[in-house]
Amino acid sequence: MAKNEIRIRKKIISPDNIDQHKNYSSIIKKHEKYLKLQGLLRFIIFFTIAVIFMVIVLFVLWRVKEEQYKKMIKEKPSTSEVRGTNDPPSETSVG
Repeated sequence: MAKNEIRIRKKIISPDNIDQHKNYSSIIKKHEKYLKLQGLLRFIIFFTIAVIFMVIVLFVLWRVKEEQYKKMIKEKPSTSEVRGTNDPPSETSVG
């Protein structure tokens, strides 16, 4: 017997294997439940990946902003350099 003939004989529904198809509605319900669970799992995985990606992006932005702030503090001139020699002294620096 060739492979094709074996395949055809396996697909023929006989009284012996008809019992496999009697609970078709329960099989469909299980399949739908499986599909819903699979969709929920896929959503959770994508949501988790998106949250992790957003956390990484926010962390990088936070580090860049922190570095810019440190650089700005280092480059900030002192108050005596900011005030010119012709500027009158401010009211807070009495002395």
